[in-house]
Amino acid sequence: MVDVMKKQRFTVVFEPDEGGWLATIPEVQGCLTWGKTISTARANIREALAACADLFEDPDTVAQDAELVDSFKLPAKASKLIEEAREAREAAEAVQRALSAKTAAAARALTAAGMSLRAAGELLDLSQERVRQVLKMAVLPATTMRTVRIDPRGPTVKKRSSQPGAPSNKRVHEAIARDTAKSRRSRAVT
Repeated sequence: MVDVMKKQRFTVVFEPDEGGWLATIPEVQGCLTWGKTISTARANIREALAACADLFEDPDTVAQDAELVDSFKLPAKASKLIEEAREAREAAEAVQRALSAKTAAAARALTAAGMSLRAAGELLDLSQERVRQVLKMAVLPATTMRTVRIDPRGPTVKKRSSQPGAPSNKRVHEAIARDTAKSRRSRAVT
């Protein structure tokens, strides 16, 4: 009999089987089950493990506490594509995290320079409310903040308008400069 004092680790092999999934634990002779879905087969394999009373002192405890590691028998091409999809998802998530960090840094720099949330949103292609959310989510210690000076002629960020008749960059920069000046005046008054 197998010692149940330490947590058991088993590999569960899943194979597609006639509209469902066959699940087996090769280390435990006769431990197999079937389920319509992978999650059903995964749940059923614990019951099958508990039914192996002749192999364990306390099969219910072994089945409940066991660490089960999934392994899938799939066609080689499908396995390769699944791995490529996982890698692409991880890369996309890393790019998304970097984008979020850079957007938050830009929003902090713009608002620290006295720009309104609306102006920062226009420059970052975000709504005013989204800029507010980004700033709330990305609070950094004061030691990492930098002061950004804005050229009185306007920011150097170029924003192309995809809409005909939309204001040119020059007019956008002038409006931002006016917003900034108003913001500074209102802070000086209060």
